[in-house]
Amino acid sequence: MMLLMKPCLGDNQYCDKRYDELSYLVTHNAMSTSEDRWFFPNQGRGLIAQLNDGVRGLSWDIYDHDQEVYLCHGYCWLGKRKLIHDLVELKDWLDDNPREIVSIFFESYVGKKPVVELFEQSGMIDYVHHQALEQDWPSIIDMIDSGKRVVVFTSREGGSDDWYHDAWRYVWDTDFSYKSIDDFSCSRLRGPKDLSGLYSINHFLTNPLASKALAKKANPSVYERAESCWMEAGQRPNFIFVDFYSVGNTLDAVRKLNSLHF
Repeated sequence: MMLLMKPCLGDNQYCDKRYDELSYLVTHNAMSTSEDRWFFPNQGRGLIAQLNDGVRGLSWDIYDHDQEVYLCHGYCWLGKRKLIHDLVELKDWLDDNPREIVSIFFESYVGKKPVVELFEQSGMIDYVHHQALEQDWPSIIDMIDSGKRVVVFTSREGGSDDWYHDAWRYVWDTDFSYKSIDDFSCSRLRGPKDLSGLYSINHFLTNPLASKALAKKANPSVYERAESCWMEAGQRPNFIFVDFYSVGNTLDAVRKLNSLHF
């Protein structure tokens, strides 16, 4: 009797792929949603809806507000959520979805210590993966089997000796201040100068703020730009950051990317 392999990230063809051999959709300012009534939101739907829809990367800005760590965007009066609340929600979702992997990108305005404490309090610490810079990324199935299914990158106080990874030692990215689709580029802004590491594309418009109208202009070209950048850089775009991900079939675009092998 033939045993069928269980899916990894929703597809059994992904199981033997390394983490860096796939592309993932990332919600830019994932916490800033119209569902949660933020002013000038970047997304429509909340955290659990994003995950259930297939988003596998969360871009979170974190601030010290009222002596606690909050998810905010620039100013906490525009909208805020306690980081501990979203970590608990994410942990519960991971408990219920044991074959999924999620990446977190912190734009951090707080020190490392309070963030680590919240990972411990929420139980998320049990899920975090540590990646040594000199080692190959593990396969998806190995991450699932180990239980270490959350990869954390941070803009502040990250280090190569633990799970709180220094984003710009592991990832290189494009510009993030595009005002029109004609401005889109595949060129490096931050990260390793030799273009080693994971490749991240910022595919959103800000003019002067994010909006669904701008997402309608940007998101339909996610696949074409990612494919073009893959050809130009000679490297798969691993992370694609978007606003209002439900506009323009962004998830389908990433699934299509994951079917390609150049």
